[in-house]
Amino acid sequence: MKYIFYTLLFLTVSCKKTPTNNAKMVLVDTIQKNRINNNIEPINNKSKITNLQKGLTNNDLCFVNNFYSKIDNSSNTNEQEFCLKSIINLTLISKKEFQGLLNSKSNLYISNRTKYSKNDTILELKTKNGSIKLIDKPDNEESMIINNYVGEVKFLNIYLISRNFWEDTDYIYLDKETGKMTNQFIDYPYISPNKNYIISLYSNGYEKSGDLTLHKITNKNTLELELTASFSRWMPALEPQECFWITDKQFVVKVLPSKSFWKKNGSYNDNFQYLKISIL
Repeated sequence: MKYIFYTLLFLTVSCKKTPTNNAKMVLVDTIQKNRINNNIEPINNKSKITNLQKGLTNNDLCFVNNFYSKIDNSSNTNEQEFCLKSIINLTLISKKEFQGLLNSKSNLYISNRTKYSKNDTILELKTKNGSIKLIDKPDNEESMIINNYVGEVKFLNIYLISRNFWEDTDYIYLDKETGKMTNQFIDYPYISPNKNYIISLYSNGYEKSGDLTLHKITNKNTLELELTASFSRWMPALEPQECFWITDKQFVVKVLPSKSFWKKNGSYNDNFQYLKISIL
């Protein structure tokens, strides 16, 4: 699914496209495999699963195939579908409510694309220790990489860079003093208005899941991974993507049922639904 579990490095949440392999959801060795506790509820095999072709219901939103929570040290990595009942709460909202919240968007990234424009295949960034150069490899097929400056965050003292690979993408933070990578995200990292959380959401086309990471920003402005989860019944919508914070602990995103993410002709479904994610 993607390398969202760099536990020593990060803590975030964001939206995206396609993972390269199952390693994305393989968790670090602090995770106890197949552990089941009060925060997850196994599906009764005899129970009826919602017809997702007709749309999501609130009962569909909590189901995950993989997850790890640092908060209560719980996890599930056995690919069996479970209902995640703690850490976050997920509810559907109307299109009208979603559109009414658009003015709540906040953006803590500053963009200076003129200053950091790319010279052919070279992106040069200034740091306290001197300039660093990120060099594209557009013709290397499976080793292809294309770097793009997205913005910077003053209070974290980082650059935000997007990277395109042969079959995947990610986002990284680069320290503005050392030029070294400090954090890596499955998709665009959205910072909460109070600067306490980062959330990333990724549309995993291979696994047909909505992958989520939630990081907490510490009082030392470092990131700690709070939650990673692969939701089995919904995916963030693409083209256009829409997701944003509405309060310090609430985030909204446009979604689609995983089983009807694409139309029969192969194009993206446009029968969107709208999801509110609340941190408990």
